[in-house]
Amino acid sequence: MEGEILTYFKGYSPEVLLIALGSFILTYIVKKPIKMATNDLKENIREVVNVLIMFIPLILSFLATLFYNGIVTGEWLSLRVIDDALTSWLLSLTLYAIISKTLILLIGLKSGKITINSTETKEILTDINKTVKIAKKISSKDKRELKNIAKKIKTLISSRDLLLKDSNNIDLTKVSVLNQEIKELQNQEKEIKNNLNI
Repeated sequence: MEGEILTYFKGYSPEVLLIALGSFILTYIVKKPIKMATNDLKENIREVVNVLIMFIPLILSFLATLFYNGIVTGEWLSLRVIDDALTSWLLSLTLYAIISKTLILLIGLKSGKITINSTETKEILTDINKTVKIAKKISSKDKRELKNIAKKIKTLISSRDLLLKDSNNIDLTKVSVLNQEIKELQNQEKEIKNNLNI
């Protein structure tokens, strides 16, 4: 299972991983006082607060990605920036799920509150494995999307070439539109490849 986790994280750019890690760490730091402050509240209010806490890494991931891309690449708000932000958010939630379950297990073992019970340990490992599989599905979806984009680019290039072959009736507007669509798809392809480190 360790190999699956490492392989999963290798599929992302270092920037996305660092932003996800930073979002996870900051969320963990911010979450602790919030949880302590809500200990005396009713259960239904605490549940609402817990749901709201899940959006902290989304906000942190979005802001960090926005500023990173704006400062480093000069690209403040684009589909790639939004995609990177959402990817970082999902990765930070994945990190949270893996690390928090591991910490709970380690703290419980150290304090004696948790004894090594093969059934309980198996349940925790199964839960972590499910989280990794969900994250892998997201990565697989990106790979399928990459193949679809490559097919679309090939089709558009063929269409453009056919228009250009008819030198008597070249429709420059259609050629321009096709070139623009090809360029947009190539940019999307590049973004996905960057996210997957291809």
